[in-house]
Amino acid sequence: MNPSMANWETVMKLFPAAEADHSQKVYEVQQMVSLLFDLNNYLVQAFLRCKETRPATLLFLGKVLRLNEGYFKTMHQNEVLCSRFLMTQLCAILIESALPIFAKGEFDYTKLPSYYVLHGADNPTVITFGGADTERIVHYDEARPCPTYPADAPPYKPFVHLFFLAARAMMYIAAFIDMHDRDARQATHPQSGQREREALTSEKCLYEALLQPQKLALSRLQLLNYMAKWLLHLMDVRPDGTLPSEVPEQWNYLPQQLVDTVVRATQMAPKDGLFIDGMISLMLVLMGNTNYFPKPHTHTLFPSYLMSILNDYSLRKVLEAHPWFKDHIVRSCIRCYIAVEKANYERLEVRYELAHCLKRFLEVDSLCAPVREEFGRQGTVLERFSHMAVAEVNAAVDQLIQTLTEMNEAMKNGADLSETAVAAPAAAADGTAENADANRGARNGGRRSQGRGASATNNEEDADDEEAEEQADGTRTYHQMGLSLRSHIMLFNASIDMFNQIAAQFEKGVSQNMVAQQISQMLSRSLVCFAGPKSKSLKIEFAERYEYRPREILSRLVDCITRFRRSRSFLQCMCKCGIPLPDIHAAMKMVVERQLVTEDLIWRLSEMNGALQKVSEKVGEEDALWDDAPDYALDALLSTPLTHPVALPSDVKNLADLIFVNSDTIHHHLLSESKNPFTNEHLDEAILKEFNERPEIKEACEALKKRIAEWVQEAKEKLNNNL
Repeated sequence: MNPSMANWETVMKLFPAAEADHSQKVYEVQQMVSLLFDLNNYLVQAFLRCKETRPATLLFLGKVLRLNEGYFKTMHQNEVLCSRFLMTQLCAILIESALPIFAKGEFDYTKLPSYYVLHGADNPTVITFGGADTERIVHYDEARPCPTYPADAPPYKPFVHLFFLAARAMMYIAAFIDMHDRDARQATHPQSGQREREALTSEKCLYEALLQPQKLALSRLQLLNYMAKWLLHLMDVRPDGTLPSEVPEQWNYLPQQLVDTVVRATQMAPKDGLFIDGMISLMLVLMGNTNYFPKPHTHTLFPSYLMSILNDYSLRKVLEAHPWFKDHIVRSCIRCYIAVEKANYERLEVRYELAHCLKRFLEVDSLCAPVREEFGRQGTVLERFSHMAVAEVNAAVDQLIQTLTEMNEAMKNGADLSETAVAAPAAAADGTAENADANRGARNGGRRSQGRGASATNNEEDADDEEAEEQADGTRTYHQMGLSLRSHIMLFNASIDMFNQIAAQFEKGVSQNMVAQQISQMLSRSLVCFAGPKSKSLKIEFAERYEYRPREILSRLVDCITRFRRSRSFLQCMCKCGIPLPDIHAAMKMVVERQLVTEDLIWRLSEMNGALQKVSEKVGEEDALWDDAPDYALDALLSTPLTHPVALPSDVKNLADLIFVNSDTIHHHLLSESKNPFTNEHLDEAILKEFNERPEIKEACEALKKRIAEWVQEAKEKLNNNL
């Protein structure tokens, strides 16, 4: 057996596959780790207390961290046990050594200058945060070079050096936690071989043993809380939790991973309300704030942390008592939802957590009151949020319909419906431990590259996981499809429940034309899918096993859509949403006649169906007026009546060649992409506004409005004469 395999065998013997529960062994190793930590910590503290040995000790600790700058440069695949034990012990000692810095009352965070994270010949420490190519909060290049360590900086003090060593060590801990989570996912992945799963499970247990001793984890949580308060100081946060509009440069040049770590490293740590006030403050000001946190994918770190607080009674009370909570939480969650969706981050768990958190907060009137007036205005964040959330629900409906249809077809084709069914064999996996090690090393090889950002690694890894799952979809069993269905149902239910609360809390904002258009189209489409003529193809066996309850889905949809039964603008939007009106009426009629929902919902749906019929007649009369409308009277993008024209920016010499669209149309388009729909050139609201404020463009717009008004008057007279 080669040496690399001997190392793996040692770890796997610690946590043998024959045992289903490794908790006792993990506990025993944790006790050993704690004992060895006490001995090692005692030795290092002795060196740090002595003035003669302190500088050399700090330099040595910094050099050890520097050797592992790429996280896994020396902690390589073959030395599983010793390398991970060495680094976790070193990191724990540094964290424990840094805690006394903050022990005496209220700490002055100005004593920890942020320029210690910068490179430069004048930097007196050997601490680096990933090398010269470190990913920072903002992007620096030749046009905007990254600042360097100031030559006129005052002499550093050992406690400053120690704090930054501990902060760097915390980044390693966060990387270990990522590896633990990755192992946990891969160990249950359908494409992992048996031997590979055993190796992954063993390494996962090893991380739990090394990282979760109570004393070490609590010290980690304390330092993370102090680091969060230091970050708040760098942002120059005000007493009410608001931030300056201009981002301080000392925040801009921070390593992205350092900020990410403060949230990521809270995992695998104990729940303690005494040490989360700084973390909560950081979450409330950063969550969804793309001005201070411009990389959208990093906002996916917050929902799981927020969920962990909400699911613990004592922590939830600490959160609710926070002075910034009431004014910030709803706005922060909605902005985070937007930031996550802008990143096209397809991890289902994150989207579900966000929708679930939002629903819980929207149920509380006092949390919605601070933003109700703001969200009631035209063109606010609520409009962008509804645009993103509608797309989310539409995607969930598509996934539900597709999975249900596939399961229905599998039933008809006589597929094995049991939970133990085996999928058609894909690429055969070698069952040897050596091959398991190689496969795992190939998947994780990218993590060991020098200077690579952990946040980027996580996203690439998740993309790889999703790609692998997609490849496996072609051979999924009925049960595997059912498990996927259950996840999509959870997301769909959470999204619809969230919409219900949005409609109840921000009725004025939802009734705005743009928001109503988006929501009416989504709800009408969903209702027709689940209660229309094709709904028969959505029947499956063992529906309860996968928590598929069609009547519950219909009840949620009907409850949501009937909230707008007396809103004329919403009913008008339903008539023009693109879903055929006969299909909508037929779906409503089927729900009522078959009594598929509760009696109160049936009454509300019947009322809405009648109101929709009356409004549709009026809309039909208006549409008849525009049947023969000339091109200049129609929106150039959607061919709808041009009621509020704006000109798209162009370099035309003749103003008659300008392209006009409705302001709502282009506004809706720009929510999705910042491009001119006809030329694909960059376009945003500011450019559009500036172009249309030119005197000659204003004049052309007014002339067009007058021309359209004259045509409408003539068309009405002609229509009346024909009647």
